[in-house]
Amino acid sequence: MRILFILGIFAILLISGCNTNKNKENLKSENSIIVTDGFKHIVPLENVINVLPRDAIPSIDKPKFVSVQEAEKFLDDNEVVFGVEFNKDARAYPQQILNWHEIVNDKIGNVPVAVTFCPLCGSGIVFKRVVNGQETTFGVSGKLYNSDLVMYDRLTNTLWSQLDGTAIIGELAEQKLEILPLTITSWQDWKKSFPNSKVLSRDTGFVRDYDTYPYGTYESSAEILFPISTRDSTYHPKTRIYGIEVNNKFKAYLKGDIAREKIINDNFNGKNLLIVYDESIDDARIFYRDDKEFILKNGKLVSGDIEYDLNDNSSNNKLQELQVVKAFWFAWYAFHSDTEIYKT
Repeated sequence: MRILFILGIFAILLISGCNTNKNKENLKSENSIIVTDGFKHIVPLENVINVLPRDAIPSIDKPKFVSVQEAEKFLDDNEVVFGVEFNKDARAYPQQILNWHEIVNDKIGNVPVAVTFCPLCGSGIVFKRVVNGQETTFGVSGKLYNSDLVMYDRLTNTLWSQLDGTAIIGELAEQKLEILPLTITSWQDWKKSFPNSKVLSRDTGFVRDYDTYPYGTYESSAEILFPISTRDSTYHPKTRIYGIEVNNKFKAYLKGDIAREKIINDNFNGKNLLIVYDESIDDARIFYRDDKEFILKNGKLVSGDIEYDLNDNSSNNKLQELQVVKAFWFAWYAFHSDTEIYKT
């Protein structure tokens, strides 16, 4: 199966070896739905490419979970996991499994979620899997847009861009999915913070070599395998960023910059923002901060004489968290070429 998958990738590479700067577009610049041969769409149909048959990469729709102790048998400390916690229900989804499935349809703390990962864009995003007010599940369409996973919902068969959760082709074109908080961290850090976490089991119902990364040296190389609408060489294409949208404007923060500064009081498009790095999980969160200025004092987040616990949802001092896209730089820029970039 792995050989067939890799052959499929290289077949597309041979077909797609063209100038990827043409047909430059920005998804957000589309102001109206286009109808072509009865298909509603907001991006040029020719820019959505077919790579594999629908569900050739199978989503996990009935996930099984094991304890942290059981997961130790197949997870090394430095392996990446995607962590989600709602209503005291903490779950970890190993990247080694998501590399082969890309979508896990689950329910966490009674919240219906789709935990998604596009290996090509490095984009891990959790969506509330509700469309038109109805709960649904998502699958892998086998198509790519700007080298990014295109999902489909099983309620309307609408095609959705994973990187920003926008419906690009189909009945629900232009609608957006709700993005939910996600932690991307190492297994070592996650299990320390959430020792009672559930962990996605390798018993997925599919035969895959989860010990093998199917994309070779892709994560560290400058290579981009599939066409994208526009490129930028300011940073290495696989530089990891945190992308946000505030009032239809976009901004990217390099993960390395956040990790060095630990805390950033920023202002973007008329909104005061707080970016906080959590060393214990090697990840960051972004909040609205009103007019407050924050500092780190003895490891505590402080504004004036008030301490803030960002993990205490019952606190009167709770801050509003932004939806954040965590992805490779090239992918964020391909979707949002007008993005601002935080400079240290």
